[in-house]
This record gives sequence, structure tokens and C-alpha cells, in this order.
Amino acid sequence: TAFAVEADAYAASARVQSAARIGTWRGEPVEAVSLVAVRRSLWDLRPPAALDRTLRDWNDVDPVLAAALDGTPVRPLYDTHRHGSDVSFSDVHAATRVRVGALRALRASLYRGTAGVATELLAVGAPHAGTAPGAPDAGAFLLARDGTHWSTLAASVRADALVSARVRLGGGARLSRHALRQRYDAATGLDIGLTGAETPDAAGLRLSAALDARRAPDNGNDLLDVGAGADAVVALAPGHEATVGLEGAVLRSRFHLLADGFGVATFRDLDAAHTQVRVAAFAESTHRLGGRWTAEPGLRLTALAASGDVLAEPRLALRYDARPGDRLAGVPLDGVAARLAAGVYRQFAARVELDTFGPSALVPTVALWLPVDGSVAPPSALHLAAEALWQPSAAWEVRVEGYAKALPHVYSLDDRALLAAADGAALARQADFLLHETGRALGVGARVERQAPRWAASVALALARTERRSDARFGGRWVPAPWAEPLRATLGLDVLAWGRRDGTGLLARARWLGVWGRSWAYRRAYYDILPVVAGTAAVGGVVLDRPEDDRLPPHLTLDVGLAYTRALGAARRIEFAADVANVLGRRNVLDWSLRPDAGGGLVPRTRSLPGVQPSLRIRVTL
Repeated sequence: TAFAVEADAYAASARVQSAARIGTWRGEPVEAVSLVAVRRSLWDLRPPAALDRTLRDWNDVDPVLAAALDGTPVRPLYDTHRHGSDVSFSDVHAATRVRVGALRALRASLYRGTAGVATELLAVGAPHAGTAPGAPDAGAFLLARDGTHWSTLAASVRADALVSARVRLGGGARLSRHALRQRYDAATGLDIGLTGAETPDAAGLRLSAALDARRAPDNGNDLLDVGAGADAVVALAPGHEATVGLEGAVLRSRFHLLADGFGVATFRDLDAAHTQVRVAAFAESTHRLGGRWTAEPGLRLTALAASGDVLAEPRLALRYDARPGDRLAGVPLDGVAARLAAGVYRQFAARVELDTFGPSALVPTVALWLPVDGSVAPPSALHLAAEALWQPSAAWEVRVEGYAKALPHVYSLDDRALLAAADGAALARQADFLLHETGRALGVGARVERQAPRWAASVALALARTERRSDARFGGRWVPAPWAEPLRATLGLDVLAWGRRDGTGLLARARWLGVWGRSWAYRRAYYDILPVVAGTAAVGGVVLDRPEDDRLPPHLTLDVGLAYTRALGAARRIEFAADVANVLGRRNVLDWSLRPDAGGGLVPRTRSLPGVQPSLRIRVTL
């Protein structure tokens, strides 16, 4: 039995792992290996200073969004009077593997995790331009509440058995449930009848009571996935293996929005529930073509119960493994392996993002999962990928990979439909609130690793271009995806300063990351919500339908750390580690928003990621 505990500034965790012989079955030994791991955030005990400062900086009122949502002129600024935030996460994971002899195994796993972030902000806005000095201004008081909570439950079980020298049978079942709750609500003094002469504390008490008394907007997404399947692997001949299988799945989801909310812009009522039943059969095989080449054809057929449609996903891969002594144009190919693959892939649950457009919302978007309901086609991709690996010796590894994707069916939420005037009926069909898009992606990357007895180093570089287009947005032209990172580079170095890696020693670490070319520099609500609510194509010189022109500065970070490990026996050890994230204190930009300046114009305001983040970690393994 091995026991390990670990704690740092953010979380505490513990893990227990045990292995034991638990009996015999038909004369064969039965052995079990089990693991239980738990983790919990420590925010409620002592918030990490760097993260707490960052949340305080993020948790302010955006005057441009507040004015657009409230239908009032833009205030010069809002001063935070009271701030409170809470961050929490926890998870529990249990897994076991039972082996019956050398030919049979049973695996089971259970996971439960939760995470949440919530804030409350009381702010006092400066008077509008032209307001008489000292005049009561009830609309200056603003109380906002923002909360997002995620929970995930996942369980699986699988059995495998080698029933003969050529046949392996396997089967299992899975269950998962994901739930999201997102609430944002706010009120101003005008909403509840304040006079404007109240003190901030008195106004805050009345605003808080008003929000407690009314129904808060409740936006949510639930997804339940239950599936089972069986497969068989058959060795038909030397170098020729085939796999066939059958599986079924039931996905049940609900996505809902409530129209109550802050200001003149609120989501329409939406309640979209759907149950998807599908059955899939698949077959793939491996064919050795001589001593170096391997072909891997495959086909997957999926039948949707609601429509009766059967969708095919053909795939083919070709692999090359060099033999000692092989050469290409005089260059030795020892340690070279390469693979080229192409295929059609379908995703029967669409992933989309919901903007949280409150003027002080911390989380800019939340992800939703929606099994397609038949009113839209399943998301799909035509995927071509190539990769090559070169290991000239045990100390060196070089990996190069590239890919190209065509995405004929992808989706995003249609904000114009979600914010349109209600016609008396809640939205329910996905075709009524999903925006059809097409996409394309192209990328190439390389990674080099070097291992030495007392040090290890790596360098990686990736270039990517990911774009989407829709006839209904941005003039129908191709624009970068909001999450795209056109150029990404990493460096890593580990140095064993003293001692041994497998015993007592001192290890120094350094990691550097650089990202260039990110666009969509302003808050997502600027591009998605403001054009609909404010009916304008530009704000403060920012053209809202050209996100590709709004570029963020490079994201550069250097993390360093020292870890001292003390061996306490054959399997016991204690580790003390000190880490400093972003040791140079660079103010990397998360996004921008607009603020009025002294001349009455609008200038960008930076929302930065955390600066220097020191932490201490203790890990004990018994």
C-alpha cells in the first residue's frame, strides 16, 4: 500500500494505492490494484494572494456594456465599493483493476468533480456628462452578482479476456453526467426606487434585498450519456489483425435560459431538451505490408434512431517503421517511424459557447454540449494528419507533425435569435438558435527532446491557422477562431543539481512559453452582444465586425522551481518544492475593454492574467 499527500497554495490532495492477491478463480490467482485520490481547493481557508488580486482587478463594471444593457449614457467610470469572490473545486477519483491470471481483466472507475466561481460587486458610478454637481443620481448605485458552477460524474466498467491464441473479447458500459449552472443578476438604484442621496452602504443593503427577493436568471446545461458496447480482436494471420465492435448510446440533454436579467437586453426564454439514441458498428484492421509498411483501414457506421439515418466514417492510415541500416538519399533512417492518416469524423453532440454578457461578469463564456436533435446536421470534419518520429539514440527524440481539417458543419449560438423580442413561445429547436458555420484548420509542429544523466531539455514550436465563416456574420468572410494561437513556442529544462533522480536529490526546473498572433482582443460580448443590443458596428473606434484586426500583444511567461526529494526507504519519500509562476512578473493580457478618457473618448483597458505567483508544495509518499 502506498499513501501520498500533497498541499500547495491552491489545493490539498491525497492518494492511496494498494495491490493485493484476493483469492483464486478456477485455479488462477486473482489480483487487484486499487486507487483512491481526492483533491480540494483551499480558497476558503486562505485565498492565494496573486489570484485574489487578479479577481479583484477583473471584478469591475464595464461602463460601455453597462450603458448598452441599461439603456443609459456611458458613465466615465465605476468605483468598486465592496467586492467579494469565491473560488472552489473538488474531485474524487476511485479506480480498480482486477486480473484473473494472465488472460482476464476487469477495470472499473468512478469520478466526481465540482468547480465554481462566484462574485458580488457593489459599485458606484460617476455622474453622466452634464449632470449638475451634487445632484442625486440613483442610477449610480449598481449591485451585481455573478456565479458559475460545474459538476461532472463519470463511471465506467470494462472486462477483457483472451479466449484463445487468436481472439480477445471485451465489453463494457459507461455513464457520465455534466451539469452547468450560470447566473448573473444586477440592479441599479433606479430599478428599486432609490433617491440617490443614500450612502453606498445603505444603497447596498437595499439592492441586496431586492436581488434576494426576485428570481435570478438561471442559465443551465445538463448532459447525461449512457452507453455500452462490445468488441473482438482477431489475429487472422501474422501481421494481420482485425477489430470489430458494436455499441449503443443514449444522450439526454437540456439547455435552458430564463429571460429575467439586468437592463434592456436579456436572453429569450429557451428550453431545449432532447434525447438522442444511436447505435454504431465499427471495423478496423491492421495489415503488415512487408517489413516496413503497415496499412490500417477502418469504417464506422452510426445509425440515429430518431431519423433512421446511417452515417459513415471511413478512415485509412499508413505507417512506416524503418529497419536498422535503412537509408534515404544516403541519410540513415535508424529510429524513424512515420504515419499518414485521413478520415471522416462526426461529433453527435455539438459544443458551443454561451456569452456571459453582464458588465462585471468574470467568466467571459461557458461551454455547452447539445446532442443534435435532427433539425441540424451533426458536426463533421475531414481530417488529414501526418507525423514522424526520429529517435537516433536513447538520448534524443525528434517529433514532427502536421494536420489539415475541413469542417463542413460546425455551430455557434445565434446571439441575434437569443436576444430577439419574444414572440410568446420559448425557443426549443436547435435550428432556431444555432448558427451554422463552416471551418478549416491547418497546422504544423515540431518538438525536440534531449535526455542526459543529470539534465533534460525540450523545445517545441507550433504554427496553426484556424478559421470559421458564416453567411450571417462578419460579411460572410473567413475569420480566425476566438481561441486560435497562430504561433506557440515552449522551452523546458530540468537540471539535477545534486543527488539522484530515484533517491535523495535537488531538482531545478524552468519552463518558458510564448504565444503570438492572438486576435479577438476585446471581451467576447463586444463582438457578439454589443452589435445586437446597441445596433452599432463600431464603438470607440473599435470595429465590432472585424475581430481579426484586434490583436493582443505576445503572451510570454517563465516559470521556475526547485524540488528537494528525500528518500525515507525503498518506497517512502518526502518532497519539498518551491515554484514561482511568471517569475518575471509580466502583465500578460487576457483581453481588453473600453473605458472613457478625460477627453470623452474611449480607450482600451487591459485585463491582465496573474503576475508573479509563488507557491510551496509538500508531498509525502508512504
